[in-house]
Amino acid sequence: MTSMHLETMFRPAYEARAAAAWCVALFWVVGLAIFTRMAAPALATMLALALGMLLLRSWQTSRVWAFKLRLAGHKLAFIRASTLRDAQPKLQDRIFLGWGWEWQPSHTQRAYDISKIDKKEIYPPRWWLKYFGDGLDPYASKGKAWIHGMGEEEEIMVPKATFVGHTGIIATTGALKTTLYRLMITQFALQGDCVIIIDPKGGQDLYEACRDAAAAVGDPDRFISFRPAFPSTSVRLDGLKNWDRETQVASRVKQIISASEDDNFINFCWTVTTNLVGSMKLVGQRPTIASLLDHVQSLENPERLCEEVLYAYLSPKLPNLGEALQDRSRLAEASQKSGGQRGGRGGLAERASPRLTILMQLFRELPFEDRPRAISGLIAMLDANREWFSKMIVAMVPTLTKIASLGPLMSPDYDDITDKRPIFDIKKIVDGGKIFYAGIDALSDATVADAIAALIVADAAGYAGETYNYGDGRPPRVHLLIDEAGDATSETLLQILNKGRAAGINVYLAMQAIADLVVALGNNEALAERFLSNLNNFIIGATQDPRTLEFLETRLGLVPVLTKALSQTSGQKTEDIGLEYSANRGVTRKEVQLPMIPGDLLSALPDLHYISVLNRAEVRKGRIPILQFA
Repeated sequence: MTSMHLETMFRPAYEARAAAAWCVALFWVVGLAIFTRMAAPALATMLALALGMLLLRSWQTSRVWAFKLRLAGHKLAFIRASTLRDAQPKLQDRIFLGWGWEWQPSHTQRAYDISKIDKKEIYPPRWWLKYFGDGLDPYASKGKAWIHGMGEEEEIMVPKATFVGHTGIIATTGALKTTLYRLMITQFALQGDCVIIIDPKGGQDLYEACRDAAAAVGDPDRFISFRPAFPSTSVRLDGLKNWDRETQVASRVKQIISASEDDNFINFCWTVTTNLVGSMKLVGQRPTIASLLDHVQSLENPERLCEEVLYAYLSPKLPNLGEALQDRSRLAEASQKSGGQRGGRGGLAERASPRLTILMQLFRELPFEDRPRAISGLIAMLDANREWFSKMIVAMVPTLTKIASLGPLMSPDYDDITDKRPIFDIKKIVDGGKIFYAGIDALSDATVADAIAALIVADAAGYAGETYNYGDGRPPRVHLLIDEAGDATSETLLQILNKGRAAGINVYLAMQAIADLVVALGNNEALAERFLSNLNNFIIGATQDPRTLEFLETRLGLVPVLTKALSQTSGQKTEDIGLEYSANRGVTRKEVQLPMIPGDLLSALPDLHYISVLNRAEVRKGRIPILQFA
């Protein structure tokens, strides 16, 4: 087996001693020839033998030390954006992910064998490292430098179609994620794809990576950013612009309401939103987060809306509407003077103006089939008991308030000509092939950041549904990259993972551990498993979480590994013929099933090194360069 041959490379370079001995023999033959009258054929034979063996043993020594030098690791690599741009004809529709090799069972055998050896036996002598190791010091490296040296590396170029199955990126802080995102974002931009980044931290690294990627493409205007911490330079984002039915807006609002709320409350909020949006649609009003919040918080706003909607709807139905309003108004005044009272149910309708009350009466007198559901629902909302209604929308108000607190940033006014900041939505971003960075500032305001992320994801889900229903079957490629995925995880994101492929959306979730998902989903482990099962690719950097390591070991599977067991016995006995002594020593080789990549190796990966599982089966060991734009 190859692994059995390679394990001899882990020992000390005994060939060096033989080479030194043959070197001495070579000089001895030369000296012998000088001081004796050795025959020329004998001299030539001995010189050829000594020189040949010296060269052979020297080559064998260099081979062992070269292998050990490879185990000593690599220095950090750098690559310029201009180099990536020039390489696009070669890459075509592939993504460069550094250098590495495909992990085979033989590499697992080597890993287990090397793990049993002391460092001084793994690496070449320090003097060899000094002259040939380019300054490497594997004894002081972060992680186990020898992991990458077990194979001969080549460029890793992954077909972009691989990422259609969505990708999970798991690594501890500072190990891989941001550098990998910088490398991928630039290549997606160079290939003309739309890139959407949700960065809960709102840090400068990814912001500058997106900005510089647009500059590297030669089109700085492709880059746009949404950052609540920097409102003056941020675009405005309309998460409720694209919809065909009022129920789509209601579903989007429902998706951003906390999943911990009771389903009955959430469904009631969905109904209220549907009625409000349907009524606003009838009078040509554009629903925004702020306008919806105004309608559910204030009593006057929905009454005013209801009055406007009823009048607009009844005018063509009742040609003499003005006269009817006057006549019934006089009757209502006469009734009040005679001591008549309005209903005392505590409903919102008790606050309604006489005009609104009359319009509602006229509406109820229409045939049932002529009464739109949206208007009927709005009237029912006004008729509801005020205290009961407030309790039923308790889940809706806080969520809308979080987003509405950002003002025009998330509830843009299209008629405000004084605000020069452009307005975007996910569909407009995709159609324009933009590089969109959303730094939602979770460090400063985690509550609002969660709501922003939920609305962006919900808008992306709405775009995916529209593309799936009405697209031509050739959607543009969209890469949705989420850093710290736990801060943007929701059931809506799960729907994108399930169905976003048909809309051309490729999702990348970066996290430090699987626990990030579990906690974000309310400790719902079954739901977290659903997320993980929708990720066909994993790129794994150094991680310390035991549960994550166990999951990854299971995900990578088992392979056969040869193990050796040494046995030794001795004994003695006395008989008539005298003392007898016996001894036995044996080596047993056995094949056992062990994890393809043990967890202690995953936790010991050096920075910027990774193990990838692509297309559910292709396992590679790789390392990535640091991208430079200057």
